[in-house]
Amino acid sequence: MGNSPTALDLVTLVIAVLGFLVSGISLTWQVLQHVLSGDRVSVELLWGGFREGAVLVGPIHAGSLDSAVSQGFTELIFAIRGRNKGRQAVDVTGYQVSIDGGFSYSLPGWHPNPHPPHRLEPGSSVTFYVPMADVLAAIDATREVIGGTNGDLRGTLDLGTGKTVHSDWHKLVPAMS
Repeated sequence: MGNSPTALDLVTLVIAVLGFLVSGISLTWQVLQHVLSGDRVSVELLWGGFREGAVLVGPIHAGSLDSAVSQGFTELIFAIRGRNKGRQAVDVTGYQVSIDGGFSYSLPGWHPNPHPPHRLEPGSSVTFYVPMADVLAAIDATREVIGGTNGDLRGTLDLGTGKTVHSDWHKLVPAMS
């Protein structure tokens, strides 16, 4: 008779294909678990102000902080907020507002900030504050040193793992108080 497959050959083939599929799914799951098991820190750059006993922060957008100032938030600030969306804690060892052109500004030890290294647990967030006047002065100094900058800003966090994470770039709007 010919070399036609028998019922036992077909059963063997089905078992082999199922085994291959299960091993592929298992490998994919292990890779996914490995990727998700570490820290996954995201960063936002916000702006706002302080007044006695209160802080107001929100997204940077076109407009000004004049209404915040009229409500008593007279010490204008930039805020760098980091969120750990991963499954493992990580230390935040530094923070800064980065300016296009390669310069950055930080104020370690400023009174409202937690002292680095700050432990960022899974599912938690931390916010560091920098005086807006200081950042604007740093932008002016950067313009003098490198001969020009757009004044674009982003928040940056340095992690204990050696990674540095950044927010999106924000165009510095001219209508700030």
